[in-house]
Amino acid sequence: MKPKKLLVLLLSIQILQSLKAQENTEHSRPKTMEVKIEAHHQNKELINHLYHVIINERKWDELSKIISEKYINDKGHVGVKAFKNEISGIIDIFPTASWSIEELICEDNKVVVKQTIKGTRQIDSNNHLTSDDTRYSTGYVIYTLEGGKILDFEILTARPSFLQQLDNLSSNRIEMSDKSSSKVYFVDRFVVPKKAYSEFLGKMSLSRDVIKKLPGFIKDEVMINDEDGTSVKMVTIALWESLEHFENAKERAFEEYKKVNFDPRTFTQRLGIQREREVYKAYKE
Repeated sequence: MKPKKLLVLLLSIQILQSLKAQENTEHSRPKTMEVKIEAHHQNKELINHLYHVIINERKWDELSKIISEKYINDKGHVGVKAFKNEISGIIDIFPTASWSIEELICEDNKVVVKQTIKGTRQIDSNNHLTSDDTRYSTGYVIYTLEGGKILDFEILTARPSFLQQLDNLSSNRIEMSDKSSSKVYFVDRFVVPKKAYSEFLGKMSLSRDVIKKLPGFIKDEVMINDEDGTSVKMVTIALWESLEHFENAKERAFEEYKKVNFDPRTFTQRLGIQREREVYKAYKE
């Protein structure tokens, strides 16, 4: 074969290979997105089933279907029994306690739930049941899933916790105390109009870059729900070494914002962004 024909043949083969690779990449992108969407849907279904069926209807036999064998609680107990023990402290005192999901957001293998627990018990006065005592507790739960099962979860609850509201809480019940952990979680919840989303992401990136450099910062998580046609829901959770570190960080962050002429309150008002801010501690057994 002549050199010119050989060169043309080689170039043709390279072009065909390049086009084939590009075609494969383009086909793989939709499939990857479809897999991610399906995983999010399955994770949401799993958490909804956990709350509405397994916990609220007390169908504990179904826990084995959704709790990983590798699940381990703070006391070192593993599996389904360990998970159930996290809930039984409340049910022992409030047999009719119910859990409701206020909001649910998925991101990769994480699911964040804003939950409310309602429990009612009858107060016994001189051996007579006289009145109902109803308690509420709202907080966030961060679930980590692996292989379609719950691998870990962490509850963030504002003080006082559900069981701490009880006067006769015994020392061996589930509780959240200053001794259990000094770390605090700063939770920001946003509802951002889609037309403002791009500008919002730019400022959020600025804010995250600032706080990550401040003393006491440990890590943060950003969870997004963009299924609504007009807005994007977002939850950011930042973990700090202590409440003191967090309070100092707020002052330092505002100083940094002033340097770039950024006012978070004015910014959110201008773009019509809804915002809720709360500080939580981890719920410990």
